[in-house]
Amino acid sequence: RHGWWWWPRFVGLYLVATAAVLVWWRLHPATALGSLLVLGILHFGDEDLGPESEGIRPLRRLARAIGRGSIAVLTPVAAWPNEVAGIFAVLLGMGVAGGVAGGAAGGEAGLAFWLTDPAALRLVGLIGLALAVPAILDAVVTSRRGRGRLPLVEPVVVLLAGVLLPPVAFFTLYFCLVHAVRHSLRSAAGNVPDRFAGAIADFARVTWPATAVTIVGGVVAGGWLVSGAEVPPVQATLSVVFIGLHALTVPHVLLALLERRAARPGVRS
Repeated sequence: RHGWWWWPRFVGLYLVATAAVLVWWRLHPATALGSLLVLGILHFGDEDLGPESEGIRPLRRLARAIGRGSIAVLTPVAAWPNEVAGIFAVLLGMGVAGGVAGGAAGGEAGLAFWLTDPAALRLVGLIGLALAVPAILDAVVTSRRGRGRLPLVEPVVVLLAGVLLPPVAFFTLYFCLVHAVRHSLRSAAGNVPDRFAGAIADFARVTWPATAVTIVGGVVAGGWLVSGAEVPPVQATLSVVFIGLHALTVPHVLLALLERRAARPGVRS
């Protein structure tokens, strides 16, 4: 419908959303970090749902998504609160400048405390995991009635991995081997549903330019932090990975919502 203009419009909107997230981190890092955790729970959980959750009411599906996402995001928070607090302190700028970047006051300071206090993090993580149990069991009961696969094995494996592995190692394995692989295969199959090899080749052909740009951008940003801002390499890597992930996930999620809206009967894409 947009003709040749689809490319600059798409990239332009994507870059605007990405830049807005980066500005958010600069001005209000604590709320940005909090939104990253909430977004991760909702997005990872929604993508992890299986066929047993198709065709159910929206609120019930949302509850299941929150349950699945909480397993992935909050398990390290509950099991490794000291390590997670250290990571969050780096993201908030505490590990670099001795305080939240740009300063903090009121609610921002209070949220920053909760995000960097191990006891508070463990409490939030345990409460979130406890609240996730009913949604997981609801999906299990539905599956036993004949709707799709048994949805209990993966959450248990993810939970055990989150308990046993350090947070960065766990998140790397979960994101790269579970979330990204599943989402990529689904996207590839949607484009070329009848040939697996052809679907993968087509997906790689379409996505490699943006992937290359992202990798180069991450390297440049990390190099600037190390040399220009004199940030230690480990802290620079954490900042680039997690803040960069947030900046790319926001437009990614917005695009997915627009795609779902366009798929509704009678809605123009």
